[in-house]
Amino acid sequence: MNSYEVWVRRTLGVLRTQRISVSGLNFIPKTGAGVLAPNHLNWKDVFFLSALIPRQIHYVGTYELFDNKKCCEYVTDYILQRFGRGVKIPAKFLGSRLAGIISHRIKAVGAVPVKRGGSTKKMFESVKDSLRNGKLVCLFPEGGTGMVGKLKKFKKGLSKIVYDLWEEGYERIPVFPASIKGTNKFFLPKRHLSLKIGLPLHIEDYLEKSPRETLVRFTEHLWQAVYNLLFDDKELNHGFANKSS
Repeated sequence: MNSYEVWVRRTLGVLRTQRISVSGLNFIPKTGAGVLAPNHLNWKDVFFLSALIPRQIHYVGTYELFDNKKCCEYVTDYILQRFGRGVKIPAKFLGSRLAGIISHRIKAVGAVPVKRGGSTKKMFESVKDSLRNGKLVCLFPEGGTGMVGKLKKFKKGLSKIVYDLWEEGYERIPVFPASIKGTNKFFLPKRHLSLKIGLPLHIEDYLEKSPRETLVRFTEHLWQAVYNLLFDDKELNHGFANKSS
């Protein structure tokens, strides 16, 4: 069992205590390049997606998650923001324990570290290489964590990546809109979580006269697709979804 499988198994153990609704897993092909494009609520989105999607996902992650000390600060700040300064001591303890798990696992599963405000060129090339090699990549098109009940305007980076690959001759790379609900809260028993995956979009279907117009059009349609999934209250399947489904 490799590091990714260990990571997924441990997350599944936690998720089995939740109330999970999931739909659209059948849209994800077993092999071949693809981009998963969900909204982004929390750092736990990565664990949630990996446990439910029936193939390995490659992520782009903020560089703080790759360094144990910085990851500890990152997680501790998150806990303090949620529960206030009165839990500073237990927050530091829990942050240290979680950071040891997160920083180790995120390196082991082949995630790509990105420094906020740093060069995007290196990140773009790393993602393109993954797609050229037929991998499934997850990119959060909001460009950062969003807010519950809202969907931020999407960055055009994802569109640029698939457009550049199309120009190289990599045709029909599917981009899967997806919505996530519930990961902003701790994974406590009986808590409701939701994942919906929509029909894939392809950059070739949104070509305009100029590359910029194409990127704008594709990004707008992707945003709308995620929005429709996020604010459609119909849940297709109820209960825990096994990865083999």
